[in-house]
Amino acid sequence: MRKCRVLDRFGDYKGRLIVDPNRYRQMKERLVGVSEETKIGIKRLYQKKFGNLYLCHHSLPNGLMRAINVTIVGKIAVVCGYGDGIPVLTLEDVVAEADFFVTKLGNKDKIMVHHMKEMKNNAITSRGITVLAEGWLMNLGCATRHPSFVMSCSLTNQYDKKVYVLPKHLDEKVASLHLSKLGAKLTKLTPAQVAYISVPVEGSPHIICTKIDS
Repeated sequence: MRKCRVLDRFGDYKGRLIVDPNRYRQMKERLVGVSEETKIGIKRLYQKKFGNLYLCHHSLPNGLMRAINVTIVGKIAVVCGYGDGIPVLTLEDVVAEADFFVTKLGNKDKIMVHHMKEMKNNAITSRGITVLAEGWLMNLGCATRHPSFVMSCSLTNQYDKKVYVLPKHLDEKVASLHLSKLGAKLTKLTPAQVAYISVPVEGSPHIICTKIDS
């Protein structure tokens, strides 16, 4: 049987799944590897805005404060294995300055004894070790779990164990159901506007997310 390797760019290969949803199942026996060339393509293929950002953004600090009863204002935190929107450094560069150390990747040997020897006094996990949530997910074991509203935004769409491309109108429908709770409203493009910029009435498919900070 001839082996198959998929080399994708911009996540364009997923377009073939729209035309033929059974394509992956037909070729999986021959598939030996998949790679994606661009960061844009990677972002198209995974969901992160709600599940990885807003869920843990709420529940992790909540669990930390409930479990150890300390203030976190003005302190420096190091998250091993995460760098989206924050400075990315090696642990050795910041171990002597930080107050909190959180590991994310679910692997072992991330914070070692030689790291602990370099930590300042009163840093969490400096002199002694208290294993929170039995070493598992602290934001679930010590906090009140994820906010129900964000869970609704993130997990409303459920599918069987197959390869799917969620139609854009369904993704937009789920988002629209939550807008009133956020005090947000949308204005649809007029036919003249649609014709002028040559995009569908629901908007450009290339815009992933727009965030406005007050």
